[in-house]
Amino acid sequence: MTVRGATPPVTRRPQLALSGLRVVDAATLAAGPMVATALGEYGADVIKVEQPLAGDPLRTWGARRRDIGLFWKSMSRNKSCVTIDFRHRDGQELLHALLDISDVLVVNSRPSALARWCLDYESIHARHPQLVMLHVTGFGGGGPASDRPGFGTLAEAMSGFAHVTGEPDGPPTLPPFFLADGVAALSATYAVMMALYHRDVHGGGGQLVDVSLVEPLARLVETATLTYEQLAPSRNGPETGSTPALPATRTERSTASGSRSPQRHRTSRRASSVRSADRISRLARTTSTRSRARPAAARSTSSWPRGSASGPSTMR
Repeated sequence: MTVRGATPPVTRRPQLALSGLRVVDAATLAAGPMVATALGEYGADVIKVEQPLAGDPLRTWGARRRDIGLFWKSMSRNKSCVTIDFRHRDGQELLHALLDISDVLVVNSRPSALARWCLDYESIHARHPQLVMLHVTGFGGGGPASDRPGFGTLAEAMSGFAHVTGEPDGPPTLPPFFLADGVAALSATYAVMMALYHRDVHGGGGQLVDVSLVEPLARLVETATLTYEQLAPSRNGPETGSTPALPATRTERSTASGSRSPQRHRTSRRASSVRSADRISRLARTTSTRSRARPAAARSTSSWPRGSASGPSTMR
């Protein structure tokens, strides 16, 4: 039965896990803002603070559409943008007014700059004892390089990542994306969540979360570091491509496509044991030999409809 004029039921959106949490994102570029973006995805209210005139350099980095960086649009989703000049006293007080009603502050300025603006952790904690402050830097606080600027490329080299990637007879390689920043952001995100849990559950108050770009990535490649420290292998030519120094085997091999113009493709194989890997290798060699022995017409894929389940698909 349908009742005309009846008011449709109101559908309530489920409350997200971090609803009611306010984050002030005063960082630039990648790692710090990535943390704020992640918190915003779970319901936090994120206020993006930028310097006047210039703004976050990420606005113009990488591929752009209508002169706006695509990475910026992705990184700044669900954020409210404001400008505050930390170099002036009025701007500093305006930031403190935001922090009075906030839970997390994200910064990535050099320690000397924060101290000059009276925005170092000691000054922030004195006025906002319940605030969790995340400070992302290239090399972390307290060390001899703590005030040096640092970017992801340096971290990918200094962590050892670039040293152990690439082909054995080739140079070190770097990823074509923000690897060091992304890994640091993931580490920083769960560190911030633990600090908030400690504050809200154990009554521990606010604290400083100090994250560098180098250490989280170095943690992921620690197998190579431990191997060098314990076994002292040669420093020359340690690159192993996609083959880790583990009992399980993972390698890549070239395959020939069945197209009219010979092409080479890469495929990978992964096994949980050396014995399983040997079986896979023998099967791959047998299949490759049989494929080469078949007539070219039998191997042709030109009749496959584009995008079909049985043939290769093309994404435009």
